[in-house]
Amino acid sequence: MHIGVIDDNSLDRNRIQMLLTKAFDGISVSMFSCVKDAVKSTEHFDLVMLDIDLGNEDGIKAVSQLDAFTSCVVYITALENRVRDAYGWHVAGYLFKGMDDETLISELKQIEKKYLSSLIDLETVHGRTMVNQREIMYVSAFGKDVFCTFRGERKIQLKNTPLKMCAQILDSDLFLMINRSELVNLNYISSIDKNKITLVGGAVLYASRRALPAVAKAWIRRFV
Repeated sequence: MHIGVIDDNSLDRNRIQMLLTKAFDGISVSMFSCVKDAVKSTEHFDLVMLDIDLGNEDGIKAVSQLDAFTSCVVYITALENRVRDAYGWHVAGYLFKGMDDETLISELKQIEKKYLSSLIDLETVHGRTMVNQREIMYVSAFGKDVFCTFRGERKIQLKNTPLKMCAQILDSDLFLMINRSELVNLNYISSIDKNKITLVGGAVLYASRRALPAVAKAWIRRFV
């Protein structure tokens, strides 16, 4: 697992790195003092630990710059009054620097269990591959052809995996069937207007009348 740490305080960066190595096995950590430097690196992260007060940057305002580089962000900060501002489609947690090391390690392990243990083995037309299902935005069926669309509009075509099987393989807490031919990842929904579902990045899908109430309810539940 590759983790990015973005914090303008070198002592805090070193502490976070130490906590991560105690919480997780077999990880690599890249450290940055600002979001801009992390983006310049073009590295892809399974998780980003992000401070909010970055001197000249506001971590909450700058987090959208990380969209193409990670789907999982954990804020770690001393600013308890910013909790309400910090939630979003890719935010997995909010940790306080004032917590003791043992508590922070425990919280990190819970985040790993809930958000990061999501690799699945898929059979594609080009062979088998491991993918992080959290990075799948939606799954679409066109007749017998089934495609997974990822962030950045990258697609893979599945083989011997009909849509109903995808619904069984994928995490039911993340993915819901919105019509007879599409599954959507709730984390990527930015808005729902009647039956129109707009995803992060601008893609638009449409829910059936039968599926819409359950989809809307599940999406709203992620924010309360």
